Amino acid sequence: MAASLFITKPLKEAEERHSAAFLTAVTTSIRGHGRASQARVDDLYNKLYPPTLLFEDPYTHEGVLWTWGIDWAVHVSPLLTGPLGDRMLEMPALRWLYSKLNLRRKLPSAKALSAWDASLVTEDPKGSQDFMKLWHKYYKERRKAFKKFIDWALQLESSVECNLNL
Repeated sequence: MAASLFITKPLKEAEERHSAAFLTAVTTSIRGHGRASQARVDDLYNKLYPPTLLFEDPYTHEGVLWTWGIDWAVHVSPLLTGPLGDRMLEMPALRWLYSKLNLRRKLPSAKALSAWDASLVTEDPKGSQDFMKLWHKYYKERRKAFKKFIDWALQLESSVECNLNL
């Protein structure tokens, strides 16, 4: 399970431009017309759902929001507007979230990671340091990607659809 976020304004535009062609390509691919049709499906899918407009944050140790001390259910869910199937983070909520992401927070410790799963941390001190360096690199990259995603939504003045699956 994960929080799935979509920047809505450009996604709607992409759907208007590419959804009919995508459905045709999928139908052609299902009928077994070879690799070229699957490549077309993949190409159109990437046009419909470019990675810069989507962000997924798992509800596990691999998620990133918890590394800022923010919880999807506790802190973000109350900010969502709209009916259950179409929950949105509007501009004020996005600004609040972005301000929280700009606060400096330490990266998770070995103890914090082991709270998720004890097998994530090794007993060997040297191995544990190397292991934590890898996790910290991962979290830095994910934090940067999430901040970039929220910043992009703010620049586009686009709300963000949130499927929290809580």
